[in-house]
Amino acid sequence: MKILASFLFILLMVLAGCSSAVYNIKAYPEGSLIRQRDIIEYIDVDTSRNEGITRKVTFFGKADSVSFMAMKRGYKEDTVWIRKGSPADVIIRLEKIPGVEPSAKASNAGKDALLLVMPPFVEAVLHKGVGNLDRYEVSAEDSEKISALMTNLLNDEFISAKDKCRLYGQSLFDASGDAKIPGEVIKYLLSLKPNLIKYYGIPPSVGKYYKRGFNTEVPYVEGNADSVNQLMVVLHCRTIKPTGGRIAGNFIMGVASGINPGSTVYNPEAFNIDSSSLISAYFFHPETGEVTGMLQKVLPYDLFNEKSQASGAIELMKLLDEAPLW
Repeated sequence: MKILASFLFILLMVLAGCSSAVYNIKAYPEGSLIRQRDIIEYIDVDTSRNEGITRKVTFFGKADSVSFMAMKRGYKEDTVWIRKGSPADVIIRLEKIPGVEPSAKASNAGKDALLLVMPPFVEAVLHKGVGNLDRYEVSAEDSEKISALMTNLLNDEFISAKDKCRLYGQSLFDASGDAKIPGEVIKYLLSLKPNLIKYYGIPPSVGKYYKRGFNTEVPYVEGNADSVNQLMVVLHCRTIKPTGGRIAGNFIMGVASGINPGSTVYNPEAFNIDSSSLISAYFFHPETGEVTGMLQKVLPYDLFNEKSQASGAIELMKLLDEAPLW
């Protein structure tokens, strides 16, 4: 009873310090993206017509604050913090980045573009252990094997879509050995957010990773020498498969939990069976390396067997077919 009374007292004290206010947030120049910081992630609001946003904010105590960030291509992003007692009208003015065009250059690439697809980069991950031993490990052997198989499957798919997609196996990036796409390129691409591609202050680009001396003119493609309407594509797949040991351990712990319901040995969240794949397609201009868009999809299965690999190749083709006009 004393614990309940103490909890209610603390709750009343917290509520007593709460207050709400309505704020009008605008960002300049026109067309900036306003991002409201939530507890976990940002909530994006496109303000293409510069109408701004209106938000009711609740403060939990005098020290509480809420942040709003604005960003636009060609401008430095900026963040403002709103605290209890802040003015109701909030203006965010972005500073121009010298030498960066505020709008993307017009491009013919899009639905009618020839997609030059690099061999897919596959990360094959094994989900091992149970409980405190739960861990994910990348298997280099499986990654290489699945990458080669997926490349062959896509090449077969491209035969019937040669006017839309071609496999591009030439050296484009600086990479060691036979690797077509170095790890740092994948790491950079994975850091990008699909909803922010057109709002990053400095346009995202993989051009800095191009092989030294690479001719940045549109790559030559046999049978398509006169076309300039092309986009390069990097495909990335992260596929996760639970090991047999994890599956067996999960079953044993589940049985043990049923025998002894009061046992704390079994934590369902620590014994989930993770079998899934995240496929991503990154599109960029061959001349500049500028990333113009990206598409992603989660598949409810891993790519460790032939049947799922065939399905995965079909899903990758669907992503390529969905490439919007940039």
